[in-house]
Amino acid sequence: MRRPRLVSCLDSGHGYSWESARDEACHYSFLPLDRAGEMRKSVETYLKNEKAKVVIFVDGKPALVKYQPKTAHMSFWLDAELGVPVDAEGQPVELIPFVIESSDDFLCEFGDRDPGSIFLGLCKKDGETPVFVQDIGCVSEEFLREHELIVKDARSAGPQICAEDSSLLALSNGLLRWHKNTQFCSKTGKKASEIVLGGHGRRVASIDGASTRSIYPRIDPAVIVVAMHGDWFLLGRKASWDAGRYSLLAGFVELGETFEEASVREVFEESGVKLNLQSLEYQRSQPWPFPQSLMVGFKGETLDFVNAASGFELLSRDGQNAAKHAGLLEQEINLYRSHLTVPEVHIDEDELEDARFFHSSWLVEHLQSSNEFRIPGKHALANRLIHQNLEQLSARADQAFLQLQQVPELGVPVESSNQMKYILLRASFASPDGSWKSKLILRGDPRAAYHNHVYTAAKTELALLDQSYSLQLDVLGGGRMEVDATEKSISVYGFSAAFGQAPHEITGAILRANLPFHSVNISYEGY
Repeated sequence: MRRPRLVSCLDSGHGYSWESARDEACHYSFLPLDRAGEMRKSVETYLKNEKAKVVIFVDGKPALVKYQPKTAHMSFWLDAELGVPVDAEGQPVELIPFVIESSDDFLCEFGDRDPGSIFLGLCKKDGETPVFVQDIGCVSEEFLREHELIVKDARSAGPQICAEDSSLLALSNGLLRWHKNTQFCSKTGKKASEIVLGGHGRRVASIDGASTRSIYPRIDPAVIVVAMHGDWFLLGRKASWDAGRYSLLAGFVELGETFEEASVREVFEESGVKLNLQSLEYQRSQPWPFPQSLMVGFKGETLDFVNAASGFELLSRDGQNAAKHAGLLEQEINLYRSHLTVPEVHIDEDELEDARFFHSSWLVEHLQSSNEFRIPGKHALANRLIHQNLEQLSARADQAFLQLQQVPELGVPVESSNQMKYILLRASFASPDGSWKSKLILRGDPRAAYHNHVYTAAKTELALLDQSYSLQLDVLGGGRMEVDATEKSISVYGFSAAFGQAPHEITGAILRANLPFHSVNISYEGY
């Protein structure tokens, strides 16, 4: 069997670059073709074009080859001046699509299989190279070895290849799958044997044979939702996923439903959390033709956050008394408005294994440094939406507070079971405009016999962090904590004879933000 000629899809003489678009668009949104819908009626002419290229699929899956000098020109990578194509994670690719010339005898060996060569569009690089896809059906392992082909399904291959190639294969996958599933008309039951519009439609005779009916590919729109409670993100996971992987909640749009209504319904069905319909905002979308979806991203606030109280009303009667006695300011309590009103989550166990709220600061820290917690890769819309909204929250942060970032919010040991005395403190400093900026922090130590010992250790810690001694430290009360490391639970209770009782709701809010997988119980009883 003769080996097909390896051909270039791109003309290196054109200086086309998608660098700005590459920063904005999602994976699978980089189709390197002009769809050229106006050409679909006369597509046979373009298949005979000496420049025409054909992307090869094998029994429903794309044929790939290793990226190397002799095959590099087969990639549809549009930033050739940047060098080697990169995958969704920004790493050099190892695989690219297998592409041949339409005139190559290679295709003749496989006959005229339904649906034949499907017209995908014109190559954007030169604006004139027609590009097709064709499935050659089942082949032997010997054939694959002879042509050095690697066959993988389009969905799993997508993140491992460049955005242009993955977009091309995703479109090809969707069209080929549609043809496979549309051999017969759902209305008449007749064979839909006539391929029209270059493979973008099929035609079938009516029941009486007097007329014809055209059938076209359809998509199944789905919403994916950034459900937020202030600066908290609602994420969930399925039992089948790898350990530690969480993502945004998503689901298909139902008949007679808007995207916004679908967003509210899906979040409530899966987590029991209610979103405010009026808060829903469109974010961005992503093709997901595996086989025929379109992911549409929205962001919305919970009803609990929209309707939440403010100031001292956020605390219980005991909490208000403790806060006022400690000198906690109303504006400081309002900084924890979202912390203090996080809704309870009640998952649909048929859909999810777990769902919970994660504070934005915890996400930023653990997405940068943790291997035990992760979200979908950069090829996924969920990844883009989460990072996009984390960046927006960061951009809105008061720059003066950045000076307080060096002060850890949480300083209590939870790795092993213990009982400890703890104190709530205010770390503050005078900003250049003369106003005071502050941050509430927790410190505790199971070795401390008295709350004063915890305070002395905290002063020493901050003195080492702040050599200018500009930070001021005020104690806002204390209490006790009991940590059960096995059950991942923390009980906060009691008071400090030296500093009085801390507002334990604020303590609990800080603990929940920093320890999302722990349960926290609050009581103003006991010593």
